[in-house]
Amino acid sequence: MFYLRDAGLGLKVKTRRPVEFRPGDVVEVSGFPKMEEGQAVLEQTTARLLRTEAPPGALRPTLEALLDGTHNSDLVTISARLVDATVTDRKATLILQTRDHLFRGLMDSPDSAGRSLPEKNSQVTVTGICVINELEELWFYRPRSFLLLVADATDLELVQAPSWWTRERLSWALATCGLVLLASAGWVWLLRRRIERKRAVIEQQTRHAAALEERSRIARELHDTLEQGLTGLSLQMKAMETDFAAAPHPAHTRLKFARQMLRQSRALARQAIGELRSEAVPARVEGLVEGLRRVAGSWNHSGALQVDLRIAGPVRPLPPHLESHLLGIGTEAMTNAVKHGRAESIEVELDFRPAAVCLRIKDNGTGFDVAQHLEEASGCFGLLGMRARARELCGEILIESRPGRGAEILVTVPAAVGPELALPP
Repeated sequence: MFYLRDAGLGLKVKTRRPVEFRPGDVVEVSGFPKMEEGQAVLEQTTARLLRTEAPPGALRPTLEALLDGTHNSDLVTISARLVDATVTDRKATLILQTRDHLFRGLMDSPDSAGRSLPEKNSQVTVTGICVINELEELWFYRPRSFLLLVADATDLELVQAPSWWTRERLSWALATCGLVLLASAGWVWLLRRRIERKRAVIEQQTRHAAALEERSRIARELHDTLEQGLTGLSLQMKAMETDFAAAPHPAHTRLKFARQMLRQSRALARQAIGELRSEAVPARVEGLVEGLRRVAGSWNHSGALQVDLRIAGPVRPLPPHLESHLLGIGTEAMTNAVKHGRAESIEVELDFRPAAVCLRIKDNGTGFDVAQHLEEASGCFGLLGMRARARELCGEILIESRPGRGAEILVTVPAAVGPELALPP
């Protein structure tokens, strides 16, 4: 069987025996015409070769021209989309689509043909013999579909490769994205739980640290307000025991001063307790210079020792928290010198420098071992409290002392430090 083209029309020829013609051969055929599936077929033919010419070119008809049967049994070329392909050992069946019409392509498939086919959804031009294979029966036969007999994969020319995003790949991508989103949601949920736990731990630690800080502050305030008064009262009581029998008048004077110190200590204690209970910032009662003068005068009037206070530099008001902490350090240093060092004289120097304030307290007491007394286990809350106050002011404290040589404490703090810059103790 072979196909002829004559006078611009194609014809299917069935021979009695196999023939070996090639495209472009001009042949003479004789046989019996027959209508087969709405088309003319020449069968029981004999054919002889007349000459050989160039192979005929494929026609490029429209889809409408193919469907009206004009190019039945003729060599045509049509642009289409490769929808699917089924390859077996001997044949390949192609499903093609041009516009909204689907048609088949049958191709003799050698072993390598399957590997030569374009990918699905590729835009191709396919060349083959048009064969009407479906007829619509009215009062006449009208073609409804056709197929192409394609020689091999070389008659399938790639015009445009398909998009990489095929339906399968898109499905895999969507499934992967869904899994990633699900995993991300789970990770975010776990991370939130971990953050909540961390936040709860941090809040608990913050509350604990705030409670410890408040306890430390309360202890410092009570220590500063009560220790000085109680130490002074103790000294006055000892002096009264000595002087009462020998000199009643000086003893009455000391008793009067002791009562005055007791009233002052009670007032300071009430003031400290009021500040601890109040949520507002405590009002400023006295400045640093006035406070140091009051404490020094109290010790001088007690007769237990001599306190020499010296002010250097231009006196200026300082932030209330700075004056309060420096006054607490000075008060504690003088109280320790009397209570523990048994000092007979104390030198207090307050130096107002341009960018800093220095407070120096020096006594002639018995002295002590600094390294030993700064250990927390020693119970020397006064030294630890002074260091904590200096740290809150972003300042430095230097403590020098040796047994039998007295003690000297030097505190240097920035003059403009604010509460928001203070370091935790």
